[in-house]
Amino acid sequence: ADAEIASGAVDFYLAGSSRTRESGSKIGVHSWAGLFKTATDFPNSHKIHQFYIEYYIEMGFTPEAAEAFYFFTIHSAPANDIHWMSEDEISKYNLASK
Repeated sequence: ADAEIASGAVDFYLAGSSRTRESGSKIGVHSWAGLFKTATDFPNSHKIHQFYIEYYIEMGFTPEAAEAFYFFTIHSAPANDIHWMSEDEISKYNLASK
């Protein structure tokens, strides 16, 4: 399959009640950036991360899984790049429901 989603589209994908994907489709993640800061400029304990973690919880992740996936994404690639997740990573974070 030639399908791919990346960046903010991954968050929309995770909002689906049923998340399917074809074998070989790609999911790309990276850190976010603001005007003069990126996510990794803040310590993991900083409250700025909570908004994103709470979103993943609302999408059905356990609190632990939400935190693990969020920190994986921000440390996987800088804001101006993309990390294409491996099949093992997609499975580890339970991104596809089927």
